[in-house]
Amino acid sequence: MLSANGCSGGPQGRNRALVVAGLRKRGIGFQPLHESLDTTTPGGRLVVHVFAALAEFIRELTVQGTHEGLAAARARAERIGRPPAMTDVGGVGYGVADTVGT
Repeated sequence: MLSANGCSGGPQGRNRALVVAGLRKRGIGFQPLHESLDTTTPGGRLVVHVFAALAEFIRELTVQGTHEGLAAARARAERIGRPPAMTDVGGVGYGVADTVGT
């Protein structure tokens, strides 16, 4: 559930905390093989919840930064997204775009 370095492993950190909480309700403890983290103790549960909170915080920062970057690109009137692979050449059907291969 937790990665080898003890981090929550990204956006799934909150889900992992929910899984651990669900296991606890059923009387099941979680103890990773490679870390000294034991969810049967209050300290172990605290660490899992801290990892989940950090994962959620990092995800929200990433989303916020993405939205700010898109807004800045729109303000500069830049094209957002994948460049077109085909373009209309002189009104005679489609040809390979000039940007392909450059």
